[in-house]
Amino acid sequence: MSATADAEVLSKYFFNCEIFRVVGRNFPVDVRYVPSFAEGTSGNVASYVSDVMKVAREIHINEKEGTILAFLTSQMEVEWVCEKFITPGAIVLPLHGKLSFEEQFNVFQNYPAKRKIIFATNLAETSLTIPGVKYVIDSGMVKESKFEPGSGMNVLRVCRISQSSANQRSGRAGRTEPGICYRLYSESDFQAMLPCQEPEIRRVHLGVAVLRILALGVKNLKEFEFIDAPCSEAIDMAMRNLVQLGKLILGCYHHTLRREEPCSSGCNG
Repeated sequence: MSATADAEVLSKYFFNCEIFRVVGRNFPVDVRYVPSFAEGTSGNVASYVSDVMKVAREIHINEKEGTILAFLTSQMEVEWVCEKFITPGAIVLPLHGKLSFEEQFNVFQNYPAKRKIIFATNLAETSLTIPGVKYVIDSGMVKESKFEPGSGMNVLRVCRISQSSANQRSGRAGRTEPGICYRLYSESDFQAMLPCQEPEIRRVHLGVAVLRILALGVKNLKEFEFIDAPCSEAIDMAMRNLVQLGKLILGCYHHTLRREEPCSSGCNG
């Protein structure tokens, strides 16, 4: 299962089943908190982007050899930093989901007499392991998409990561040798973070999920036992949208909302 999932919630849902924790082979990671007191934006970018560049440059100048992996929030930030970050003795590489396989593979290549400095989105958080990463710079931020039932729109905003994500990021520095993780926030900020990221079912439009659940023969979505139940407004909006799109029969929609007996047509939605 996902390393960032909340195992306690899943265990409780599945009748308090036992949790087995398989610990991977990790080397020790020295976590250092280096918070910035800057706020807002710095020039054309958010302050944390400038802080990431500053710390990366200081590591390159003052620390021993080893690949640097820095976490930013978006393709735009990654490409902006790669364009602006010019330092002798270093090769700067981007890593985000819009790159082709060949372009992503560059981060695994060896560059003799050059230190690799990789600026990445959270693609590098859990999806892959890059050999040789000794230094991690964690901005503490992520760009997250969230559906707002009130407006019926997806909102993409930069927000704080969770503790589980922070731990995943620091762990990138201890995969092949002891490393150091620089967190650009305070220890109190880390303690104030959510233990785990908000479940995706609470952050997306539920149209596809609702349609699949109804197709399984579930008659009353209001009483369906979700592991992490979305709000009723999100379910209602998904039902309305499905009716408007002609994917759901109106009688079944009213039945689900009113908690009545199955509709006379006998359909399953």
